[in-house]
Amino acid sequence: VGANVELERSSEQDAAERAGQVLDLPNIIIEQARLLDVTVAYRDATDELHKAQIDRLSIEGPTGEDAIAVEGRGFFNDQPIAMAGTLGAPGLLSDPTAAFPLDLQLHSGDLSINVAGSIADPVAGRGVDLHLQARDPDLSTSLALLGNGAPASGTLALEVNGIGNYDALALPRLELTLKAANSIDVRAVGDIADLQTLSGIALTVSGRVDDAEI
Repeated sequence: VGANVELERSSEQDAAERAGQVLDLPNIIIEQARLLDVTVAYRDATDELHKAQIDRLSIEGPTGEDAIAVEGRGFFNDQPIAMAGTLGAPGLLSDPTAAFPLDLQLHSGDLSINVAGSIADPVAGRGVDLHLQARDPDLSTSLALLGNGAPASGTLALEVNGIGNYDALALPRLELTLKAANSIDVRAVGDIADLQTLSGIALTVSGRVDDAEI
């Protein structure tokens, strides 16, 4: 783990120190942070074991007013992943009048995921307004990331809008298309009022599964 940190001191702080007064902590600007060779293993709600390995994760921002560049690579469930994108300038975290933007892309094999939008208050988790788009022309990539080694051929397309707060996130738009071999061809469109409690689900599902009409 490495980081380059710059500490800023004002002339008022220098004068206060000479006078023996108690000082506030100086402003801290993190120019660069890196994670190297980090492995995390966890079990999900179904007791399935998952492992994430970060070979390299770099977060860089020359000043507190510049956007932060994010770049990383590693493995999830032994599948290679790469991530890149930008986060808002650190100064926006303390500005109640400005939303914190983000635009991140993740790739693993043929699977691509993009998350873009903004969060009004990312620290408190309020004012989420994000759009997620996922595409996988080969379902075996998605299944491998989930820890399912079963072979599959097909396609996945997902688009979701998320709004609200971390603890009360709504999906006003959800569109999923899933095709697998010759047995599954499903499309779901609609919205979910509360993702955490899975309440207010209004989805229209059409297609077929194992030649049975839905």
